Amino acid sequence: MQQLIDGDSNVLGFAPDFLMLVENFGVDEDGLFDSFNSFMARQDPGDDSSELFFALATWQSARASYDRYLGYQDQLAVELSETSSITYRDRLRDIVGVFPGHDHYGDDPRANPGSELDQQYRSIERARLVVLKNQTEISNLRRQVQIEIQRAADIADVYIDFGNRRARIEEKMADLNAAQAGANQLTDYLNPANLVSGASIAIALNFGVQTITELEKGKLAAEKERLAGLEQATIVGIESDAIVKTLLLNMNTLAVESMDAALLLTQEANRLAALYREKADLERALAERRQELASRFFADPSHRLYAENELVRANLAFEEARKWMFFAERALEYKWNTPFIHVFPAGGRQWTADSVFKLRHAGELELFYRAMANFDLLINRARTPEFDGFSVREDFFGYQLTNDAGEVIFHADPRTGEPVTAIEAFRSRLRQLQNAQGDIRIEFNTVRQLPGGTFFVGPRFSNGAVIEKGRFLDKIDYLQIKLPGQHTLGLTSLRGRLTYGGASFIRKFNVGSPDSERPDRLRHELTSYSTRYWFFDPTPGIARWRFTDALTIDSVRMELAPDDRVPPEIDRVLAFKERSVAATGWVLEIPTVSQGTEVLRIDDLNDVEIYFSHFSAQRQ
Repeated sequence: MQQLIDGDSNVLGFAPDFLMLVENFGVDEDGLFDSFNSFMARQDPGDDSSELFFALATWQSARASYDRYLGYQDQLAVELSETSSITYRDRLRDIVGVFPGHDHYGDDPRANPGSELDQQYRSIERARLVVLKNQTEISNLRRQVQIEIQRAADIADVYIDFGNRRARIEEKMADLNAAQAGANQLTDYLNPANLVSGASIAIALNFGVQTITELEKGKLAAEKERLAGLEQATIVGIESDAIVKTLLLNMNTLAVESMDAALLLTQEANRLAALYREKADLERALAERRQELASRFFADPSHRLYAENELVRANLAFEEARKWMFFAERALEYKWNTPFIHVFPAGGRQWTADSVFKLRHAGELELFYRAMANFDLLINRARTPEFDGFSVREDFFGYQLTNDAGEVIFHADPRTGEPVTAIEAFRSRLRQLQNAQGDIRIEFNTVRQLPGGTFFVGPRFSNGAVIEKGRFLDKIDYLQIKLPGQHTLGLTSLRGRLTYGGASFIRKFNVGSPDSERPDRLRHELTSYSTRYWFFDPTPGIARWRFTDALTIDSVRMELAPDDRVPPEIDRVLAFKERSVAATGWVLEIPTVSQGTEVLRIDDLNDVEIYFSHFSAQRQ
């Protein structure tokens, strides 16, 4: 399972923008796989191994105990001291890392590595690092754009054409710096000094983090709209327009990723504050049971029910089932990229994503489960398979072989600045990206359309009006990699590393609404999703969910073949199945030396081609 933000490990918890995917590539009836269907099968109330089945069983048991347990004062005292208190102490140990009374028991989240407080603290710190890293990368990209602009014949004539509006390159870069600055403000506010005690984080959140978050949400929506507009824009007045547009697109996606990370940072901070509140409530309840409840008379028998161990078990089972139901709901919204809002007749009420937090017992959990299943059946949109290939040389680096007239295009050598052919410029760029170990590390993003292709197809405009709505739900089935060229070392394939990370984007269920001030731009066109990868660590003493910021495949086989633009006959990479085709943080690492032996010559390589088998649905 996966979600966004770099980190070494964390405890699985709630966050409003969780994206839950399942690394279990089964096949649905239509030949597609969706995590939502896997979650629903896991929670089937008819399956005696599911969390929902257990929650229903313990709920029925607790209800039955209400009828037969009237209890007496001495019996109540024994129950409270022997069952409930133990449960509360166990939960406090999970949160803090040690039992109450231990020397390291307290509010400092760093005191006990592995505790839920410690993991949340680390998660916040990793989110801050993402924003700080992107700040540096945006600065570097800005310098690259300025270098390209300085090569123009007349710098004053270099601008971005949005159809009916023009903007100077410097204005666009200033907008991106302002967007990044908003994320920087939030990371400065939630610095480590404010997170070292429970009191500090609670006060910090109460005095304005929520306000800052609302401001960041507005900026994030604006940046997504700018990203959609930049896809349609053209660079005028400079020969290396493809390179400049790619650099600006990278800056824009980094700014969106930073703001997305900043929002997640506040959500993780709220989760930390919630842990402190839960800790305080448990400590207060434990103290009451030790001092008062053992001798207190309850006039209402329902109070005895809540104190009894049957109810504690039922409540814990309910919370566990509700957690997985929350993940299923997030997977449902990801499956169709539309909010879950549904009036289910059997439940007699409107169900939404927020409903899962308002459910009171396992019986309502089952109704929520059936409402999601009914909603999924009602949508039932047809998705069709597509196949597209990316050229790293042309589509990402912008090194085109010829122009529209068939004439050879010469490009500035990335290292010397001399005019060279596209393939020579490509090879020089690869040498720039080669590290001391001989590995070529190529970072790229796929938040773009392919001219004439079916990849991430968006709306088409005519005179500012949308004439074709495009497609949505564009997700990966599998991909293959080819290294075309005249290879002289006798190998037919090579193994490298491929990483999927950053932020991903999916077009929404309905086409975006026109911007009255910008006819060439749509509002609310894209939804951003995170790429955090979750896995269960069964190590004794740990046995919990952990995550990394991205999914990396350490051994991806790439085909060494002639430069004929024919898809490779090589292993299919299935690990990214169901993820969006459009992501900002792809990294491909290609070795030139392995165990002291040369396995690839850059002078033999003409391109790097990545072929995507993907599925998408037509907008109506």
